[in-house]
Amino acid sequence: MILSEVVNSIIIPIICSILTGSITFTGVLLTIHHENKKYKLIQQESLRPLFCVKEEDENQKNPELVFSKPGIKDVYYRVPVVILNNTDHSVFKIKKIIVNSEEYKPQRNKVVLKNEIIQLIVESSINKIESFQIIVLDIYDNEYLYEGIIEEGNVVDVVLKPTFV
Repeated sequence: MILSEVVNSIIIPIICSILTGSITFTGVLLTIHHENKKYKLIQQESLRPLFCVKEEDENQKNPELVFSKPGIKDVYYRVPVVILNNTDHSVFKIKKIIVNSEEYKPQRNKVVLKNEIIQLIVESSINKIESFQIIVLDIYDNEYLYEGIIEEGNVVDVVLKPTFV
């Protein structure tokens, strides 16, 4: 065989098959990466905690979750922030609450179960809530930021911010 025949019949097909195989492999890897990312977003959206604000009922005593600043001992007020009514959609844990730009941590870890009602209380030197945000963790420790809507001094709603924390 002449060298040009060897190149045309053996080497060029091998090089072409290696190139097309690597391009195909790269395409498969990109598709798998995209599908995994899409699956994680769908899963995170399906696990997102859904709850609503409940009106205070004087006849019903709700379980309390108390928040305070670590290391602060001067507490003047126990301020009720909001009563949350969890749906049957998911289970969640509250990581922290931000009231009037000050961060408070829960005094104990509490998992809020499906259909559970819980009252959030802040121990602080403030007695009026102007704004608040709640950082919530789902069962896979994904964080969600909810912001409270206050009208005329009363909490009206708690809304999920569009981005995950």
